[in-house]
Amino acid sequence: MRCFLLSLFICVPALAQSPGQNLSAERAANIDSRLSWIENELTVEQAPSQWWWNGWLCAYGALTVGQTALFFITDSETTKQDMGVGAVETLLSTAGVLFFTPLQAKTAASDLTAYPSSTEKERGHKLDEAERLLKQSAEDEAFGRSWITHAIGFTASLAGGLVIWKGFDRPFADGVLNFAIAMAITEIQIFTQPSRLIDAYEKYPKRPPVSAALQLSPHALGLALIIRD
Repeated sequence: MRCFLLSLFICVPALAQSPGQNLSAERAANIDSRLSWIENELTVEQAPSQWWWNGWLCAYGALTVGQTALFFITDSETTKQDMGVGAVETLLSTAGVLFFTPLQAKTAASDLTAYPSSTEKERGHKLDEAERLLKQSAEDEAFGRSWITHAIGFTASLAGGLVIWKGFDRPFADGVLNFAIAMAITEIQIFTQPSRLIDAYEKYPKRPPVSAALQLSPHALGLALIIRD
């Protein structure tokens, strides 16, 4: 918040500093309050996001390796088919976690600590970055819970079931079972994804719009015109 002082007479500097100092203190307190609020939200969400992201990445990776190994060592044709389709599905899921659900929240709090905050100007820049990280984290979480993610999971699961049923000329029940297992895993992944920052971003006290106001105030040597925005 800036304050411009235009006086009808030459003003004594010491007397003209009070409004500016009050406005500066108010602005500093506002920055600190907002920054503290965002830092707390990002810190609370970071650990759950890391556990979710790393956990699913490891789970899908292990399933891909395990099914691939079983595909090569089994003598059962149906098992080989199931493991081959399953390995492809979990490999695609691994890529999905890596590239389509990056979850900014898993590193946002740590990233924010790298920004200096010893001066008011630095804290202002840090608040800008904090707001960007909060917005990006909320958007990532929202996408992970969106209908698009459900649709992708449904399509991939359906494709696997159709390959088992039609591609390998297996019973319809086998295709349904493959679809049901893949879909269940996908839905569990979606519904266990952290989503705290979606609500946090909605609740974040947005900065008030910039507005200008004129004020005539009595001054020791005349009248002072104060322009605040």
